[in-house]
Amino acid sequence: MQKISRLLKIITAAATLLLVIYLGWSCIDVYLVGNSAANMADGGVHIAPVFTREIAAERLSPLLPWVLGYAVLVAVTSVIQTAAKEQGAASGKGRPHAARPAEYKKMDAPKISLSALRLCLAVAAVLLVLMGVANGGAGDVLIKAVNICTECIGLG
Repeated sequence: MQKISRLLKIITAAATLLLVIYLGWSCIDVYLVGNSAANMADGGVHIAPVFTREIAAERLSPLLPWVLGYAVLVAVTSVIQTAAKEQGAASGKGRPHAARPAEYKKMDAPKISLSALRLCLAVAAVLLVLMGVANGGAGDVLIKAVNICTECIGLG
């Protein structure tokens, strides 16, 4: 069980890196296509908007099955890791814990695993990012960034 747990950790780490790389590349590609010479008029004005809900949905829709698969992978890894820790603790192969004072042993702490908490936070983060994209937040952030940059260097 420990070997399977380690293997799933490695696979989850690799999947995380691949997902981040793909998402980053999608964002860079949207920017490059939106700011290409083909999308610029003579006065330097964009013909079509760079960031819109439709563009973001078009770029992120192929990513949705991968994100769902990643969520399932994280959930499976979390369950197997918890089972491996419990099995290791039951067989005495787990990490030895330092002795705790008697008053700590009497306290009943909630049994929420750290892996489950991480999974909940990851799901919440993905949902909030998708809500921000659907709300048009990418365009707002771009406009604010352009305004700040042009004000700092004195172009505005």
